[in-house]
Amino acid sequence: MPEFCPKCGAMVPDGTERCPQCGARLRGRVMDERTGFTWDDFRTYALGTWFYVGLAIVIPVLLTLLCLLLYLRG
Repeated sequence: MPEFCPKCGAMVPDGTERCPQCGARLRGRVMDERTGFTWDDFRTYALGTWFYVGLAIVIPVLLTLLCLLLYLRG
């Protein structure tokens, strides 16, 4: 089944890595051939991990500051 280039809309055959019309990359670069894990997958998981790590740090700090503020006011 033919595919279409997301950049220029040209029809390209299956398995093509770059569009013959505009040269846009059609597939993400694969980090691991066996699993098909791409750099886009890596970036998505890395950003998600940093988001949750950030939450795990920020929430306790905010709760500590809130408790300290309430303690000092009372």
